[in-house]
Amino acid sequence: IENNGLKVDIFPNPAQNILNIKVENLGVYTIVIHNILGEKMGEWNSSNQIDISSFAELSNTIALTEYST
Repeated sequence: IENNGLKVDIFPNPAQNILNIKVENLGVYTIVIHNILGEKMGEWNSSNQIDISSFAELSNTIALTEYST
């Protein structure tokens, strides 16, 4: 995904155990994953690998937010 100079790569898709996130041109950020029911599955700060092996096999949404200074 590329938007306004921000580049985000999330792979593999679909993922089973480890989700890799590569972010360019962004300082400190938070990643939040919700399942299809809207339940928060977890939150990580500026992480580039997330262990999702304990997540149920549902569709999940990922939000990435930059910290305000």
